[in-house]
Amino acid sequence: MNILMALKDENSTGDADGNPPAFAPPALRIPGEGKEGKPLLIYQTPSILSYLGGKLGLEGEDEAEKQWILSHALTALDLNNEAHDTHHPIASAQYYEDQKEAALKKAEDFRAVRLPKFFGFFERVLKGNSAGEGKYLVGAKLSYADTTLWHVLSGLKFAFPKELEVREKEFPTLFGTFYEGMLEQVGLKEYLASERRKPFSMGIFRHYPELDRE
Repeated sequence: MNILMALKDENSTGDADGNPPAFAPPALRIPGEGKEGKPLLIYQTPSILSYLGGKLGLEGEDEAEKQWILSHALTALDLNNEAHDTHHPIASAQYYEDQKEAALKKAEDFRAVRLPKFFGFFERVLKGNSAGEGKYLVGAKLSYADTTLWHVLSGLKFAFPKELEVREKEFPTLFGTFYEGMLEQVGLKEYLASERRKPFSMGIFRHYPELDRE
């Protein structure tokens, strides 16, 4: 059974290679990494990031850095999830229009309380990492925590452009040194200029003007 069929079949207990069922996308199948040399199926974004980070040299230089990177990536994904909840504060299965009143209240709190809390945290992390000179969250080179945080910030710029324009001035290391510096990162720069980088639309990050700063 392939990944898509396993996700659609609520009665599935796994696939032909012995992997447990994946709960939801994204999912990654890796040839030869499973039991008895069979393909390995893993899901959940942090799990995929951790696996690929090790293969691509993006997980740190030692065990301490490895754990810090995972922690920061998880925190960035917490911010990602809270951004989603601004337009679906009651139920993910309901249309935005059916929970708009609650969304307005949720977005107001998100902008006023949650954004500065997260931004302030990452600002402190960047300043505290002397080896990274404000460019990296951990150590002196790129990690998957950096790319994860950068993507979330990029999504927030799309969803809340007016709010982010104001907040950027309050957190200069995060939005100046880090965010702008990532735009020149070898690999990322080429990716952003390619067709593989899909524009934000109506996914996790959505631009509803009424949820943004007036």
